[in-house]
Amino acid sequence: MTLADLLEALRACPLVASVQASEDSPLEDPETLARLAQASASQGVRVLRAQGGANLRAIRSATGLPCIGLNKRRFEGSDVYSPPTACEVDVVINSGCEIVALDATARTRPKGATLVELVARIHAADRLAMGDCDTPESIQHALDAGCDLVGTTLSGYTEA
Repeated sequence: MTLADLLEALRACPLVASVQASEDSPLEDPETLARLAQASASQGVRVLRAQGGANLRAIRSATGLPCIGLNKRRFEGSDVYSPPTACEVDVVINSGCEIVALDATARTRPKGATLVELVARIHAADRLAMGDCDTPESIQHALDAGCDLVGTTLSGYTEA
């Protein structure tokens, strides 16, 4: 998928439906989330956002729609959890998602990972990188690191 393809899908329906559930939610189940994604698609949604390898594979299989994927994991000593290291980025890439979303703040990542390295890894897999941002400064940080698009998805979720 190219950025032009994504923009075309968003022109058809500018809403991105987030099909995610908290870890402790009874909805946190690949089949359930796939059905919720199908419900969104039946109403015209053309781009989905979801997290976790099994969920992403189920949603993509059920809908065929492009997905903005992420894989959350917490590490001691870092507030970055979406996806914080190459391992979590690879889970999203291996799920087949066209777009990999990742925390684009300047906060320290675990295991010495950097945003620039993770974006390069995403691009090497021929995927788009979406920077999840909280401030205008993190938007610039995302763009400087090579992110293809940004969202204000972390606004209100960080100390900034």
